[in-house]
Amino acid sequence: MAFTRVRLTGRVKQLFSLLRSGQWSALREKLARRLTLPPAEAVEAGDLWQQASAGGSHRLSLHIAAALGGGADDVLRRQIEAEREGAEHPLLLSLDSLTNSLVATWYADGQVRRARVQGNPFARPETFASLLSGVRCNSLVGFAKPLELFSSLQRLAAEFSVPLAVEWHDHYLACPVHTLLDYRGSYCDLPEADQCRVCLAAQSAQLPAGVAAAGIEAWRERTGRLLANCAQIRAFSPSSAQIIARSFGPEVDSALQLRPHDMAYFDGAVADAIEAPERLHIG
Repeated sequence: MAFTRVRLTGRVKQLFSLLRSGQWSALREKLARRLTLPPAEAVEAGDLWQQASAGGSHRLSLHIAAALGGGADDVLRRQIEAEREGAEHPLLLSLDSLTNSLVATWYADGQVRRARVQGNPFARPETFASLLSGVRCNSLVGFAKPLELFSSLQRLAAEFSVPLAVEWHDHYLACPVHTLLDYRGSYCDLPEADQCRVCLAAQSAQLPAGVAAAGIEAWRERTGRLLANCAQIRAFSPSSAQIIARSFGPEVDSALQLRPHDMAYFDGAVADAIEAPERLHIG
């Protein structure tokens, strides 16, 4: 049996940091989310689309998500619930946070099906494009060979007219360091390209192979082509919308929408206003 290499270093450091600082509720939440085992069932990448669509009897609404948690997970959950209530057929491709393996989740006869995906399900868009009613990218952080993934998604939109949407939960498409924290741990605010080269080189060990050497220009050239083929790019805050505009310019203007998180479901106290002497960056 082949096992996926487990990437634990950063996550273990994060858990120990929460333990040292006594943030017990946050620690419990992280452990509950991180220690969920991947499904035992496996499906070959080439067979996934036919199985999820019941042999092609219906079209699939594809969602792609990394295991980042927080508001991104909540938006995704409510999107899928709404689609199921509307008699649509959502298929979720997500990263298992423990093993970094790809997991597919779909619904058949009222039952949830989950399986580990063996191989690259995006390798040949022409074989499954007709089965898709749309693709929604909630996060692409951590997926293997991201540049190939960007190209496959772009092909789905450009060549096969599959509606493509991006939910801007992180800044991965603007920078492969999706938090915009530089090599010193400070928020970078998208500096000039020469500064990006130094920063990416210093963090190259944590980035996909070849990304740091290619530079930020090559990264944004590929992600920009993807975004230019989107029917919708949803920014949840004005600052995110500004980052998208600064990074990609007028090519994405027609697709860019500012739609903050819907907090109607949230039952919590409203905090008093925070007085701060300078601009805050909250993550």
